[in-house]
Amino acid sequence: MKPFLKTAALMAACAVTAASMASCGQDTSWTYRTEDGKYELTSGMYIGLSMNAYNEGYAQSGIDSSTPLYDQQINSQDALDWVKNRTDALAKKYLAVESKFDEYGLSFSNDEQTYIDSYISYYWGNMSSTYEAAGCAEKSYTSLMTNSFKESQLFFHIYGEGGEREVSEDDLRADFNDQYAHINVFQIDASDDDGNVLTGKDLELKQSLADDAVEAVKGGEDFESVKTEYTASSDSSDSSDTSSDTSSDTSSDTSSDTSSDSTDEDTDTSSYILKSNTTYPEDLVKALFSAKAGDCGSYDDGNGTIYVWTRLENDDNGFATYRNTVLQNEKWEEFTQYEQDWVNGMTFVTNDASIKKHSPKNLKYSHIFPVLQSALNRVFCRAFSIPRERSVSMSEPWEGKHYSFFTNLACEFFPCHKGADPESFNCLFCYCPLYPLGGTCGGNPSWIDTETGRIKDCSGCLYPHKKENYGRITARFSEIAELMSR
Repeated sequence: MKPFLKTAALMAACAVTAASMASCGQDTSWTYRTEDGKYELTSGMYIGLSMNAYNEGYAQSGIDSSTPLYDQQINSQDALDWVKNRTDALAKKYLAVESKFDEYGLSFSNDEQTYIDSYISYYWGNMSSTYEAAGCAEKSYTSLMTNSFKESQLFFHIYGEGGEREVSEDDLRADFNDQYAHINVFQIDASDDDGNVLTGKDLELKQSLADDAVEAVKGGEDFESVKTEYTASSDSSDSSDTSSDTSSDTSSDTSSDTSSDSTDEDTDTSSYILKSNTTYPEDLVKALFSAKAGDCGSYDDGNGTIYVWTRLENDDNGFATYRNTVLQNEKWEEFTQYEQDWVNGMTFVTNDASIKKHSPKNLKYSHIFPVLQSALNRVFCRAFSIPRERSVSMSEPWEGKHYSFFTNLACEFFPCHKGADPESFNCLFCYCPLYPLGGTCGGNPSWIDTETGRIKDCSGCLYPHKKENYGRITARFSEIAELMSR
């Protein structure tokens, strides 16, 4: 018997009345069906959806993650009732998506199906023991995850090019230009070896370095060249004259060649930032979005970092990269209502005996599982061009939750970044998941030129280690999944 099914309760239910005894003899392998019987939600799938609903419950505002969920209330409703109702809604949406996917005549290409199979297989390998223990087998899990991919394809079929609710390119470009800014930025460290902010003449020297860089760009020099030159100057500003002379005497020719190689016309370390979703200081973001293409400036955050920036044109490559994200941000909420309209227009047959047998009240997870699954759900539901989370607001349900932040004070490398605040340093993303996104990661990487190519250096970046960036990082998992599929 599965650990999350209470044997005694089920036996008691079978013994209460003759009617109850009759129901116990029913087929409990399924829970919901469409009226025509074409589409069905098995009991294992129902358990999987109730697990998702349970995890969503823990993410609701006002829920204490250190207290059993069912001892609390969600929106003035007993949490158990909330989870039951949410599971019911998810079950009906599952069937609606299955039906509409076929109604629209949609299907996955061989490459898409291969990707989906590989994706699901990977996560099942990590989550199988928990799901199986609760009663959700691999077949049920696979059906649920595939349904998420179908939901995504439905969205793009309806709102994409040629769709019945197609959003025009002009509208998408307008939204793109409003939400995103194409920029290039580099930082000049204005702190000492202990992370203390420089003051007096030491700070003035760094500010002068930033001013010179801005003037060089305004004078016509390429920003990439200036970035390479001044980043190196900042890093070596404390070196001795002897060291500089020795370097100059022994490698002036090769240094010149290296500089030329590292700043050729193909080098592009620019990136796009989202107006409401960036790690940069708020005043710097305002300056970047107010600037016109070609503008250049500097910004001292007062905390040991001086930013030198330039605003670039929002180009076609950028629009192509973020087009789907813009579309999702604009229409995903409308799409969810459209899905609800589908549900409202359908008739469902429920297997009350099976629903009672597999009631969400039997779910009792350790807190680590809701934490992990809550994070992975963002990946499951947003992969393979599946709509990314909308812009992170200050009222996100993960705020203040243990699963979105922890500090490993016992780590031999803590704190692993210069200038980190031990009180607010988030160790959750020890190995940054945004690394594959290159210069568009949203952080502040620098680049090291080597004989075999350019290396992304994140040693000076604290973006994944700021507790307020949890949602911003998980919101980009869809981009990472898309990159992995290429």
